[in-house]
Amino acid sequence: MMHQYVDRVVDALIASKRANMDFIFDKAAVIDLAGKDVLEEVQKSSK
Repeated sequence: MMHQYVDRVVDALIASKRANMDFIFDKAAVIDLAGKDVLEEVQKSSK
């Protein structure tokens, strides 16, 4: 995981928890390594 995106990943994990989504760190890491914004992906999925 790229260091500059750690805050976004943590925010995504918190947002997924609040939305009662089954979202784990491993999945967040895969999304991040694919070059996508993890928080944005969680927000899209929770709608």
